[in-house]
Amino acid sequence: MVSGSVVSCASNSDYDRFYNTCGRLDCSAETAAIMTCSARVVLPRYLSRYPLSSWISAASLTVFLSWFELLLLLQRFDQVGIYVVMFLEILQTLIKVLMVFSILIIAFGLAFYSLLCKGHHLSFNNIPLSLMRTFSMMLGEIDFVGAYVQPYYQNDSDKSIPYPLPTFYILAVFMVLMPILLMNLLIGLAVGDIESVRRNAQLKRLAMQVVLHTELERKLPKLLLEKVDKNELIEYPNNKCKSGFLDLILRKWFCNPFTDEVGLDLVLESCEDYLTAEMEKHKRRLKEMSQLLEQQHTLVRLIVQVSTR
Repeated sequence: MVSGSVVSCASNSDYDRFYNTCGRLDCSAETAAIMTCSARVVLPRYLSRYPLSSWISAASLTVFLSWFELLLLLQRFDQVGIYVVMFLEILQTLIKVLMVFSILIIAFGLAFYSLLCKGHHLSFNNIPLSLMRTFSMMLGEIDFVGAYVQPYYQNDSDKSIPYPLPTFYILAVFMVLMPILLMNLLIGLAVGDIESVRRNAQLKRLAMQVVLHTELERKLPKLLLEKVDKNELIEYPNNKCKSGFLDLILRKWFCNPFTDEVGLDLVLESCEDYLTAEMEKHKRRLKEMSQLLEQQHTLVRLIVQVSTR
């Protein structure tokens, strides 16, 4: 009874954790933001106290959030949903890594700001612009000749480098750590585990479809469900009907996920990987237990030998 309760609690906690993760993608905060920005856009200008710039900003946010919400809604479909889930998984990994290594971005940004703020560089006039410029330099936009070489040799120009030696030293360290090391790390994290992410994305997409269907059945009226639900379905395999272009498109997008051999193979392969990992864990535990038994056996033999003497 205790083990059964422990297993049930663990399964419930895993389900709640997964459901919270899926719900975080379709959270109400994004919907509330879309509704707020949309209300600001449709509100007449003469009824608002805010200037035209706020209306344009709200319109841009509404357009972006609406299309991003459309991208999130596509993850439940069979043909394209797996790619959306993979995109979100890789996005989470990249955000975590960037949050950790943002310390380096802040460090180099403040260093470049302190060295180049007096050199009339527009990108390093203040700290926020310096951080943005450092982030763009991390992506490869260094502009070595225009931003560093020409101001170093042309002292009479608008730009200058007040402290050339530490500037070029920090720039060399930056080029080694950020564009080469960190960018390759991000690419390796994004591409290295793509197969495992694909398997997990397939399972998550199927689970999200189950949650969606459950929510729809819960919210629809019972009278409609009684008319739609059928206890049995009769099929006539010899009666072939021609499907049109629209029917073909709908079948491609709303087909049963287990009719796709690739999706079924991914699910089975994921289950096989899980079973293999569990077997490896049990083998490792058995090996550790055998080693402990051998040590105890050796210890008992030594105790017996000492006692007989």
